[in-house]
Amino acid sequence: MKIETLEKELSTIYKAIVNREFVGSAIGEYVHPHNKMSVMNMLRYITLRSHDLRKVHDSLSERGVTSLRSAESYVYRNVTDALKLVNLLQGKEWQPKESIESLGYKKSKKLLSYNANQLFNKKEKKHSTEIMVTLPESAYADEDILKDLLRSGMEIARIDLHKGDIHEWLEVIKKLRNYSRELKAPCKILADLPKNELKIEDFRVIKKSMKLRQYISVQNGDHIKLSTQCTQATDCVYGLNKELITPATLPLSQIDINAIANVGDQIILSKGNIKGIILSKTEWDMKVLIKQTHKKKSKIFADSHVSIPNRLIEEQEYKINTKLINAIKDAVDMIGISGLQSHKNIISFFDESQLLANEEVGLVVHIDSQRSWSDLPLIMIEAMRHKKIGIMVDRENIAMDVGADRAVEIKDQILWLCEAAHVPVIWSTNILENLTKSGIAKPAEITDAAKAARTECVMLSDGPFIIDAVNMLSNILVKMEQHSYKKKNLMRTLSIATSAQDAIDKKHW
Repeated sequence: MKIETLEKELSTIYKAIVNREFVGSAIGEYVHPHNKMSVMNMLRYITLRSHDLRKVHDSLSERGVTSLRSAESYVYRNVTDALKLVNLLQGKEWQPKESIESLGYKKSKKLLSYNANQLFNKKEKKHSTEIMVTLPESAYADEDILKDLLRSGMEIARIDLHKGDIHEWLEVIKKLRNYSRELKAPCKILADLPKNELKIEDFRVIKKSMKLRQYISVQNGDHIKLSTQCTQATDCVYGLNKELITPATLPLSQIDINAIANVGDQIILSKGNIKGIILSKTEWDMKVLIKQTHKKKSKIFADSHVSIPNRLIEEQEYKINTKLINAIKDAVDMIGISGLQSHKNIISFFDESQLLANEEVGLVVHIDSQRSWSDLPLIMIEAMRHKKIGIMVDRENIAMDVGADRAVEIKDQILWLCEAAHVPVIWSTNILENLTKSGIAKPAEITDAAKAARTECVMLSDGPFIIDAVNMLSNILVKMEQHSYKKKNLMRTLSIATSAQDAIDKKHW
């Protein structure tokens, strides 16, 4: 690209950013004052990524000029500095005419660090990425597990309020606070509210040995029935020639099936390992033909997510348990919400929870579906009305909605948008999962855990070898943060950036 053309392309991007400053200013007044500059920078990043930057940043790099590959956290300064340098290469001087308040590299990094410290912990550590652990329900009876987790490096304890009893969790919190002070191991607490989602409900199946199990097995060609009217599961029944006689039955979360599925829709179960087709449905159940399984016989577990991709589900009422929120909010440092269908759910949550009036309790928003991902910029704007917020990325559920190949791209885009808004990210789902469950770490999950150092927090799920997993993760993070690496993204036009611009412009801020 000729340098004159490069200057023209950069000028077009600069003008696009400047022309949208009135929108940014309005939204800057809408969010919490602390988040004003951050939300304005995110909007500039959305404008920037509405352009195809591949040829631009290649041409910049060729001339030894800073590229736009790492512009997330300080967009305006990055673009104007590039324009100044391109003009200087032509023997010209250029200065922006507009007086626009903006952040530079150092201030933007300090702001993200400050936000992470406010939401998580302030104490200096060996590594800057926090380690979060989902506490097992057994923590109520097993006090040693809390002490062992604190000693091994747990810095944030996550409580899943979908499981266990609220009164028992409150006792666990008291014990954890005491042990944290006793061991001088700072630990904040996140309470995740029960999720509004389509899922297989909890169940137990009695084996011939009279032991209980929480799964049923299926194979290709099997039929299963998912029902909102049953509370127990039954296995498939086969004949002498191994022909299917009676379909398996599984309890489904309470939802209007007519609103979420049509006959012929694909349905995905068991973390994407099982795929089927909906054969028939009523308002309370649906029959599914199993078309693909990861193994010859694959398991469908109790309390597991169900996805119906490529289906524009009608927006359901977002249920908020205010009684549960009131019982827990004074005992924890953060409250997590999940199962969002749009930014309107954030508005409803704030209206009913009164959390906006309490700046001490942080808000963690789970991005765990195609719906929440596609509305992420508006979700973040609404969330930023609160001072302390974080985003948790649930890769597994997103992958079930959009496919594993698309989920890889979406993961990076979430990280970019959060960095642009100076919002700390919690990396969740399957981190060192095999080690946590079996005591043996697979090479692939070691690599995955190393990549998690890009975020401000990593979450581990509970399991028999959780202490080993915390120790290994801590060592991995220490080693990774001793290295620096260049981020070289091609930066094509982002569809979420162009659609977000339209959605943001239509609202009255």
